[in-house]
Amino acid sequence: MKGKLRLRRPSLRLYDATGLSLQTQRGLNMAILAVTFSMVMTTITTGAAWTGFQRMLGADAQLLGVISAIPVAASTLQILAAYMLERWRARRALFLGFGIVSRLLWVVIGLIPYFTPMAQPQMRLVLLMVFLALSAGSGAFINVAFYSLIGDLVPLRIRGRYFSSRQSVSLLSGILAGLLVSWLLDATEGFTGYTIALVVAGVFGTADICCFFFVAWPPMQPQGNARPGLGRMLRTVLRDRGYMRIVGYFTLWFFAVNLCGPFTNVFFLEEVRMTYTQITLLNQIVPNMATVLVIGWWGRQMDRYGNQPIVQTAGLYCMLLPLSYLLIGPHSFWILPFANVLSGICWPASDLGQQNMYLAKAPAQNRSMYVAVFFASTQLLGTALSNYVGGYLLDGPLATLAASGFAGFSRYDYIFLLSSLLRIMCVVALLPRLRQEEDTPAPKMCREIVGEFHMRALALWRELRATRLRRKYYRRYRKKEEDT
Repeated sequence: MKGKLRLRRPSLRLYDATGLSLQTQRGLNMAILAVTFSMVMTTITTGAAWTGFQRMLGADAQLLGVISAIPVAASTLQILAAYMLERWRARRALFLGFGIVSRLLWVVIGLIPYFTPMAQPQMRLVLLMVFLALSAGSGAFINVAFYSLIGDLVPLRIRGRYFSSRQSVSLLSGILAGLLVSWLLDATEGFTGYTIALVVAGVFGTADICCFFFVAWPPMQPQGNARPGLGRMLRTVLRDRGYMRIVGYFTLWFFAVNLCGPFTNVFFLEEVRMTYTQITLLNQIVPNMATVLVIGWWGRQMDRYGNQPIVQTAGLYCMLLPLSYLLIGPHSFWILPFANVLSGICWPASDLGQQNMYLAKAPAQNRSMYVAVFFASTQLLGTALSNYVGGYLLDGPLATLAASGFAGFSRYDYIFLLSSLLRIMCVVALLPRLRQEEDTPAPKMCREIVGEFHMRALALWRELRATRLRRKYYRRYRKKEEDT
């Protein structure tokens, strides 16, 4: 109709859109576009570029741990953000306003070397931590508002397939961004490459938030006449034993993973002597390409078998990954591509399953507070504390132990070994207890999947054999008939 804006049927088909309105499909597609922009920012702000920028500013291993802990320490503000969200019922305005501020601050961080005198290196590090804290504090509204929205926007029956498709599309942009950023850092000297990369990260991160201007936000679940206070909301979440078991497990899992997480790139740069291009290629692009190939299959299995068995199966490899780093030395990292292919296959399944597990247990009412408690616990205790402990151990006890020559291990070898031991404890002893009634036991799921692959392999073999027999028959008999 002339003069009116009409919705057109979306052309992007990455999930089952049966029964979904055009408006809902448009919102789901915009969320996919948003995470594509976000992946560019994530690739830069969590990769070797961010680590190299901090090192060039003068941060040692312990300070790297402190800086890594700042964003996750600010996650405690998510509880306050969730309360404001539930109290004011304005998740769209809070998400867009604070989200844009949070992402634009990365532009300021990238420009720190150019508006701070070189004679004051400590001032540069202080400003980096201040702006990072402001960005993380503003970003507290992003998580709680986004997952509150996505829980209402994405139907439960397609969550596995939708989130897997969303991640596979975003990874393609991450691969391209990783290649360009690594080339930029290897081709430039000084702060120039880092500044350009972080400015680009801020611009793309802002574009991610702006995509949600075009999403029709569903109304939040009504609370009735009474509006509970912050304490009552928190008590409701903390008394939900099923939900808190999930929070407790993933807090321990994040602690085990992040004990060595912030220092892996430092290990590759300074101990293994890898270039930025090699790190990006082997640690980001190789696993991302593997993820693109399998993530859709993982999503279908989650919708079929449940989340817990997928997390448990993928965790069997994730818990052993740090041990592969013990075999890597200077200019000898042949095992890394093989380890990262398996990492690209297993880590996304673990992450998607984790996300679906806590979203499934969080009720529609006060969902943002449930999400806030999950992120506050996993990021404050599971990530921030772990980053600090890892930095302390590397510069303290483990450095002393490595200097003694015991077992011939370096301090990085010890931190990788400790991380792997903690992961094994989580996956083997704790994760099986999180299985829900609707979840298929992991051993049964593996038997069924292996059985299906076996049947498909047999069917393929029979087809190949039949084709071979037909060709043999044609060569032997039909040719004789033609000759006669």
